[in-house]
Amino acid sequence: MKKFAVLFLLAIVPFTARAAETKLAADFVLQYGKIYPQGHLSKVLGAGDSYRGKLFGGVKVNSKWLGAVGLGLDFTYSDIETKNMGLDSHFRRYQWDLFIAPVSFWLFTLEPGFIWNITDTKLSSLGIEETSIRPGFITNLGFRLPIVKHVILRADGRYEYVFKDSETTSAGDAFNISGSFYSVLGGVEVYF
Repeated sequence: MKKFAVLFLLAIVPFTARAAETKLAADFVLQYGKIYPQGHLSKVLGAGDSYRGKLFGGVKVNSKWLGAVGLGLDFTYSDIETKNMGLDSHFRRYQWDLFIAPVSFWLFTLEPGFIWNITDTKLSSLGIEETSIRPGFITNLGFRLPIVKHVILRADGRYEYVFKDSETTSAGDAFNISGSFYSVLGGVEVYF
């Protein structure tokens, strides 16, 4: 029994020393920008306002490829203008990033990943009123400019594609209420 206790202590000591070196990581982002529909959606939608908030908490990791691990919430709300669809029409998107794999080089960051998207749609002229939940893909290319310790100015260009959701118009035609968008966002990031 004593041998087992000694072996156990010898095995665990290196891990406790590493645990004492663990540093917390936190990241908070606020951004505002514009979103633009692409393809068939650009015929019925104009530009819109986009608001993004990100909150991350975790621990820093001593790795060449990984800076920190933890949990986060990256949420974007967009209110997009409708074209000639009636006064009571709207097109709103609620999107959260499900999985992002950031790659940083110098002042730039490339972040491909997966998203969940909720589209709240009312296009009165087409007779479509629908709330849709669909997965999609996102690619974010960002520029980071440090201004003071722990504060960064951010500019991001995002391309998003949401899987097809075909709805029937009042004329009996199929209309895909999801599709692709690109957006430009600017704001501030605070990190520790």
